[in-house]
Amino acid sequence: MRFTSPTSTIRQIDGFETHRKALNMEDIFGYGINVTLWGEHCDTIGKQLVELASSGASTMLAIKGDCIAKFNGRTVKTILTTSLMLDPDIPKTEKLQSWFDKIGFLDSSPSLSRKFLRSSKWRHQQHTIVDLIDLHPAGKASCFSIRGTITSIDMQYFYFLSCPLSSDGMQCMKKVFNRSNGMWHCTKCGGNYP
Repeated sequence: MRFTSPTSTIRQIDGFETHRKALNMEDIFGYGINVTLWGEHCDTIGKQLVELASSGASTMLAIKGDCIAKFNGRTVKTILTTSLMLDPDIPKTEKLQSWFDKIGFLDSSPSLSRKFLRSSKWRHQQHTIVDLIDLHPAGKASCFSIRGTITSIDMQYFYFLSCPLSSDGMQCMKKVFNRSNGMWHCTKCGGNYP
């Protein structure tokens, strides 16, 4: 198991905040998959996993009742009814731990979460972005995977002003628009604010 991101706080559509931690799990067949721990799972098991990883210990994680998403490959995410168990006392755990100690920690696993890595039909010749103009047939849709490096960030649009209205302890947070009379308008709650 390898962590791919630190714990982050996400604001949900309903306005509540929840925690999220992403990690990558590998199996004895040499495949990896991205797993996202949400909410209470992130706060309990996720915290224990971080502590174990920082001590240098490897651990097994069993997941039951998860949700598998099939967007751009497969990923696993925890839901409210998911059960997680560290180092379960089952025969497969010992076999998997033995594999990891001998081979797994040295290997880089092909990911089931990145469809283009595991299938030969997704292995294409590499091109620059400028080349895509010539490769794109007129009138037909094409899909491209692009990897790049951020060279600059336009700070003018880095953030936006949001509605200050609070209802039941929750701030509206909808983007407000300048009415050019010194007032800002929220389309969600219909309010105007200085």
